[in-house]
Amino acid sequence: MEVGKTGGKSDRSAPSSQLPANDKSDIKTETGLKKNLLKEGDNMEIVIDSRDQFQIVRVTGNLDGKTAQMAQDTIMPLLTEECWLVFDLCECDMITSAGLRILLMFAKQIKKQRGRGVISGLTEEVNDVMEMTGFSNMFKAYASVDDAITALGKGTI
Repeated sequence: MEVGKTGGKSDRSAPSSQLPANDKSDIKTETGLKKNLLKEGDNMEIVIDSRDQFQIVRVTGNLDGKTAQMAQDTIMPLLTEECWLVFDLCECDMITSAGLRILLMFAKQIKKQRGRGVISGLTEEVNDVMEMTGFSNMFKAYASVDDAITALGKGTI
């Protein structure tokens, strides 16, 4: 169900004939749309999936200056009126100031659109950055995507 990533530790790679490493392609699946954003050396992947009215945005790799623009270009179109998003960062290895800027932009757009956005699965390193910078106050964080969806569905956000 997932696509491969370059430069990382994942072994969930699709056959190279399906997804060339330098290809930017949309892949339709049974559960939603997946966006392959791999470029040689970028070390990031974004997979977009949906469950009912929830959009799940899984970021794998580094959210930094090299990848922030791709993240913005891919995720901003999802931030529509009354959107419900879960940013799954369980496989996000690192976030820099450029990545934090993108999260701030997403938070503002979600609020403007009267939507709801939460984060799930923060790694220890990313959680530390979020805590030290005060970004943990922008998004409620949950241990898993399922916990985040449950909270969104109950309206506790």
